[in-house]
Amino acid sequence: MRQIDTTSLLALIYLLLLQKKTMEKQQRIYISVPMQGREISEIIAEERDLCAKLDKYVQNAVYVLPTDLKVICEGIWDKPKYGHFLGFDISVILEDCTAVAVGKNWRESKGCRAELAISEIYDKKIIYL
Repeated sequence: MRQIDTTSLLALIYLLLLQKKTMEKQQRIYISVPMQGREISEIIAEERDLCAKLDKYVQNAVYVLPTDLKVICEGIWDKPKYGHFLGFDISVILEDCTAVAVGKNWRESKGCRAELAISEIYDKKIIYL
């Protein structure tokens, strides 16, 4: 695990708690997109596209993006492995999200299928776009 100084860790915890407090009354929708073998710019573009589509149907929602969680994982583990990323994403879905949204290519991704399977087991709302 990567060493994080105490001040940075406390600042991160404070920001996360503040964000969670603000989001308590809002829907939190995890955006599940295929990531492996793709450029980060392509992934971010798909995330933005799905968020724009959701904005037409959902009010008062906060979108949880895998690319944001990837940055957090890279700050926690020195050399994060696939399981770290997927496990962290699933943890966020279970603990912090009210729904999961997927685009048209989710069937091609083992990660998306795993996230959806877990979401279904735990009665999370699934939005197919």
